[in-house]
Amino acid sequence: MIISDAFESKGVIVKKHFLAPISLGALALALSLPAFAGVGTSLQQTADVIQPGAYEIKLQTDIIFNRGGGFIVSPHFVTGVIDHMIDVDLYIGTGYTDFQAGALAKYNLLPDIEGQVGLSFLAGASVSIDSTVAGTQASALLTSGIVVSKSFTADFGRFAPYTSLEVEGFLNGTASTLPITLILGSRWDPNVTTPWRFYSEFSFGLKDSFYGVSLGAAYPF
Repeated sequence: MIISDAFESKGVIVKKHFLAPISLGALALALSLPAFAGVGTSLQQTADVIQPGAYEIKLQTDIIFNRGGGFIVSPHFVTGVIDHMIDVDLYIGTGYTDFQAGALAKYNLLPDIEGQVGLSFLAGASVSIDSTVAGTQASALLTSGIVVSKSFTADFGRFAPYTSLEVEGFLNGTASTLPITLILGSRWDPNVTTPWRFYSEFSFGLKDSFYGVSLGAAYPF
């Protein structure tokens, strides 16, 4: 059906020239909406680092509660770079974000030993590609943060609660922001599933970020 200069609905004539500003306004609103840190994945890491020559594959699932809700599924590959000091996490993901890929390096300042908590610093970057009303849009996320954890022994095996504060820089062609996220989680190492280990994690958006819960399973080798 070809749209003429006017159409009639319920007895009301709506001129075509009134539709143009409305459409342009909706497009401008969509392009000016704030950008949020939806391109990253959950952390699911303690302060400990993996040693060079050792590896871990991991599947992370993230459920997002705010900003419209959604989920992210991301496979990860972790390996050591410098003995007892640095490891790196390489990942791809999809879901809330159409596609993302990134890397996160972790520098261990204080190892998790008797009478001392583990302390590490994070630095990473990722890119994402999303379909929007304006077409395909690429975004970038720069991540920095700190992780504190402590491992404990229990009857079922071991567990390691951790907390992290992430400060990120999110930017794309239309907007930029500085998301801040508080993370509380734990790694679980049950004796009956050795060498498999598991993660549970909660994220709290302090500024321009997300609230969510995440679960993961990892296999070190």
